[in-house]
Amino acid sequence: MLSALSVRFRLSAAIAVLFGLILLVSLIGMRVLNRTETWMNVLHQETLAEVSDALDLSRSAADLATSAPFLYALFPPFQLEQEAQKVRDTLSRIEAHAAGDPTLELPLARLRLAISDLTTALVPQAARKSDLTAIDRDLQRLHARARRQSGETSHPLAAREVWAELQQLTASAIAAGRASALIELGEFTRQYITTRDRLAPRLGPAHQATYDEIQAALIRSDSLFVLKHREIAAQLDAENALFRIRQEAARISTYAEEKVAQAEARLSQARTETSNNLGFAKNSFLALTLMSLLVAVTSSAYVSNHVAKNLRRIADAMRKLAAAITAATCRGRG
Repeated sequence: MLSALSVRFRLSAAIAVLFGLILLVSLIGMRVLNRTETWMNVLHQETLAEVSDALDLSRSAADLATSAPFLYALFPPFQLEQEAQKVRDTLSRIEAHAAGDPTLELPLARLRLAISDLTTALVPQAARKSDLTAIDRDLQRLHARARRQSGETSHPLAAREVWAELQQLTASAIAAGRASALIELGEFTRQYITTRDRLAPRLGPAHQATYDEIQAALIRSDSLFVLKHREIAAQLDAENALFRIRQEAARISTYAEEKVAQAEARLSQARTETSNNLGFAKNSFLALTLMSLLVAVTSSAYVSNHVAKNLRRIADAMRKLAAAITAATCRGRG
């Protein structure tokens, strides 16, 4: 069948096949590269946006965990409210970054509740601190008076003993006002009540005025012991709220780190898929190149053999024709 085809057709067919293979190689290469480029661009944009949001979320959580304890050291109400508003603004940014993410709904709700508990515990502290400071100042004045009178040698011994009891009474009250734990407050309160009950029947006219001043000094917006109990309880509530804030902020930061790790994993998977696609493209290019080379070599061999064979036949026929003409000429002359 091939021998029945003309040389021109055979050469044209070989060139067409070679052109088709080259075109196929080009199309496959362009398709693979375009697809890879598109995929990488989309993945790059999505990953960058996700990583940026995760980093912003982690940064906001760190800011919140850092700024919330600062509230604990503030006592002026206007400063406390300003810093509390900053904390709430930071929380709002975190909620904006985490919008629509069900994983963060519970931590954010707990965080908002902890911030509310923190501000609720700290806002009244300024007034309590002011009252306790005023009470402490008055008690120190009365304590100094009782100490001075107890050391006055002109007083009878019994009167000096009562002044010493009044000095002990004020000392117990001052210690209660400066207690840092509920157990300390309870102990100093017990000492104060014991001393007061023991002292009351022994008061003379000279001591009664000072005793009444001590009792009056203990009362501001409420009694010293109630104010101090509320202050320590509020401090405990604030510390608990701060612990919860740090805990939830750490969970949010951990979640953000996981999001970054997931983005890195997707990038790694994309690199693997891209590498596989490029490997397939390389193998396809190599196979098609080898096929093109085979077609080219086959076509060259065919053309070479066929043309050379025909040229030899033509040359042989020309030599035979020349020999026949020469022989005929020689016979004609003879």
